[in-house]
Amino acid sequence: MAITEKQIEAFCVKEASIRGGKALKWSSPSQKGVPDRIIVLPGGLVGFLELKRPGGKPTKLQTHWIKTLQNIGCISGIASTKEEVKDFMDNMQC
Repeated sequence: MAITEKQIEAFCVKEASIRGGKALKWSSPSQKGVPDRIIVLPGGLVGFLELKRPGGKPTKLQTHWIKTLQNIGCISGIASTKEEVKDFMDNMQC
């Protein structure tokens, strides 16, 4: 059975919690395409993560937002597997 985006999101929430943080659901009524989650980890680390099912691709608008956030110095990315979620959070903590 294929893993769903909902399962990736649940894993993301759990992984953030294991690390002592939160993975807050984010939606902005006035700005479509923003990343799904704001990841907040100990030490004041904040990142923005778009989650997809394995093999899923972000829309052009989602890609635009990830790049926009990166260009202003924010940690942001896309994850479609549990390993990518872990890598994102590991990289936040470097």
